[in-house]
Amino acid sequence: MAKVLAGFLAIVLSGVALALSLPLFGWSALGFVCLVPALSLARGVGFLRGFLVGVGVAVVAAWISTSPWQPEPALVDGTFNWNYVAFFLFGTVISLFLGIFAEVKTFTWRTVLGLACVGVLLEGITFIRMPAQMALSQFANPAALALASVTGIWGVSWLMWLANLAWFAPLASRQRWVAGATLAGLALWGQWGTVQAHARMHEARLVRSHAPIGLVQTPQVGADALLRVQEPLGAVSPRWVVWPEVSVTTFDHDSLRDFARSENGWPIVTSYLDEHQPLPHNAAAVFSKSGTSRPYHKRHPFGDEAKLVTAGTAAQVVAVKSENVGLNICFDSCFPWTMRDTVREGAEVIALPTLDPVSPNGFIQAGHAAFTPFRSAELGVPIVRSEATAWSMVTDASGQITGLLPTGHEGVLARPLPAARRTTVYRVLGDWFVGAALLGLLLFIPTARRTPKS
Repeated sequence: MAKVLAGFLAIVLSGVALALSLPLFGWSALGFVCLVPALSLARGVGFLRGFLVGVGVAVVAAWISTSPWQPEPALVDGTFNWNYVAFFLFGTVISLFLGIFAEVKTFTWRTVLGLACVGVLLEGITFIRMPAQMALSQFANPAALALASVTGIWGVSWLMWLANLAWFAPLASRQRWVAGATLAGLALWGQWGTVQAHARMHEARLVRSHAPIGLVQTPQVGADALLRVQEPLGAVSPRWVVWPEVSVTTFDHDSLRDFARSENGWPIVTSYLDEHQPLPHNAAAVFSKSGTSRPYHKRHPFGDEAKLVTAGTAAQVVAVKSENVGLNICFDSCFPWTMRDTVREGAEVIALPTLDPVSPNGFIQAGHAAFTPFRSAELGVPIVRSEATAWSMVTDASGQITGLLPTGHEGVLARPLPAARRTTVYRVLGDWFVGAALLGLLLFIPTARRTPKS
């Protein structure tokens, strides 16, 4: 009975820590240790038992994500389904990882490094429907974002898998202290960054500067409704403003152009369903004094949207005032190679209209938003993300969040437009770290099941 209770406690601890480490709750330091109890339980028990431990962790984490125990204004509506879909996919990754881990007979540094590579490669499973990665807990960690500028988000995920596995590495006492101190320093740095990011929700919505950029967060649709919501931005005269995804229809285009041409108007970026046959595009465009820009067509429709729209195939950059603005939409931001295409077309900043599924506590909205700082850090450009119900934000070229709206808030945000920076390693080389992880797997894992010589 004692073993059963200990096992149950290990699963609960890992599930709770995993959920709390994610962006909504903001206990990012737990990302470095969240799987340690589950790994301890799964060690040496075989693939099936290890897999079932992972299932238990995912179920607990999903339940925590739907609970009311979170500190910021909550959306109490929405369906639990999205929370459980997300944890089903990522839970599959964790379950497979724990199953593989449970088969390892001997732990060496080569084994630990190889297993971290396994974790990164398994995360590719989640790209089938809703990408989720261990790295997301570190969305505001300056060190993690700096690493992402070189390796992409994949390198940060590798670090997080490695941090959880490091407890099982064969280390001398001094080495263990050094490794522990290093990981603790990174965890505390990330926790400080996460606290700072959450604090952005309580800062002034309108920051006066020379020609800031703005965004609107509202579930309302239609030009008339959003023009009313954005009225407070008139106090700061923004250069241009981003509205949420599919905020308007083609019937609203004249109203947007008329506003942009008015004496106190400004360009507006949003998306709409065009008249393409047999299925429309989800098209983003800039509405300005000169008219409607050439549209960008969303390349990654989300979920059932894929049955309702025609996916785009190419990046699009539009000159707005003095900036080259790259256009992407919502789910595109989960795919680093797609955003990279936009920047390689010459984008100096990316406008990102977004419409996430409404989920309890805004959990899905927060998780999706966490990709945005990584995309900025990877590509070296700021991003202006306008979402309908939660976590609209502005990020600078290093991935730091300079402005953030909380869950359930309806209103506007204005911030100075951060400058783009010099090119990054990721922008040049792309997803090279995935290949490195595969190579690492081939080099390190062959030792994993070897037993020591007698």
